[in-house]
Amino acid sequence: MAASMAASAAQKGALTDQRFSELSPTLSPEVVEALDRGGFQRCTPMQAAAIPHLLSHKNVIVDGATSSGKTLAFIVPIVEILHHRSSPPKSHEVLALIISPKRELSSHIFNLAQPFFATLNGVSSMFLVGGLDIKAELKRVEEEGANILVGTPRKLFDIMHIDALDCSLQNHNLVLVQYMICEASKKSSQLVDFLVQNSGKKIMVYFATCACVDYWAVVLPLINSLKGSPIIAYHGKMKQVGRAKHFFHAFPVQKYETHFDCLE
Repeated sequence: MAASMAASAAQKGALTDQRFSELSPTLSPEVVEALDRGGFQRCTPMQAAAIPHLLSHKNVIVDGATSSGKTLAFIVPIVEILHHRSSPPKSHEVLALIISPKRELSSHIFNLAQPFFATLNGVSSMFLVGGLDIKAELKRVEEEGANILVGTPRKLFDIMHIDALDCSLQNHNLVLVQYMICEASKKSSQLVDFLVQNSGKKIMVYFATCACVDYWAVVLPLINSLKGSPIIAYHGKMKQVGRAKHFFHAFPVQKYETHFDCLE
């Protein structure tokens, strides 16, 4: 599969003159050899741009089309960084967490990554998605452990709460997810109260439809207690240019913002 992907990229003229073996910071021989075996000698534009930044431990946001090389753009840096650990990890010590929205995409990532994960001595990986027996999966993680987890959000969320798993995400509040039970008649007022009480924080609110997102993005700025608060609509029916503009606008801004998305 990896070889066919490399050939497809070459046929589309999607490769640069940048060779993986000549990237800076340099890749370890084991990673370059795994790339060669998969038919990957030259980088796509995305890989040539993203991999050096990731190897330098910088945060990167990538937006690219299918077959642009996104998966290798993060798999290669993950494996390369883990190659530089001074000692093998413990069996239940999580070193990397790869999340994708669909089980099919998670499966693709996991399968493509296997030749690269295999270059890491003493490091194990595990594929975790919905549709499987959750009790059996939890037992497997508790008994075998894993250092690299690849899967979908719901299953990974369940796994993260295993006490035996030594994962830094258990011990650091990177993202706070808060749920409220709302009475139908008080839903609007409770939403406004919640936003006012959490002013100064960056918040994402999910609605059931894109129409609801657009509606509240217009109504909320008209409420006196929320005037002046940046409120951004973001959903799947927006044009890609508009969505990207709103998305990238969100991160540099330090003051309070509210983002709306839908579950469609």
